[in-house]
Amino acid sequence: MIFDWSYGFAVAMTVRTTQEVMLRHHFDLEVDGVLDTLFEIYGNMVDEEMAKEEIEPFTFLLVLRKL
Repeated sequence: MIFDWSYGFAVAMTVRTTQEVMLRHHFDLEVDGVLDTLFEIYGNMVDEEMAKEEIEPFTFLLVLRKL
């Protein structure tokens, strides 16, 4: 199956999967509409920046260790 998603949409959905629970808890959100709009705007912003110049993605790893 091939999806016709923009790069910004893919980035927004990836970020949403990792941040949605934290945002819901922090802002006490119970409706999806607010987050749907937020990540739609974020995806559009990523697409706009990609149109200006190539954005190089990066990955980082953080290890927390109890002392």
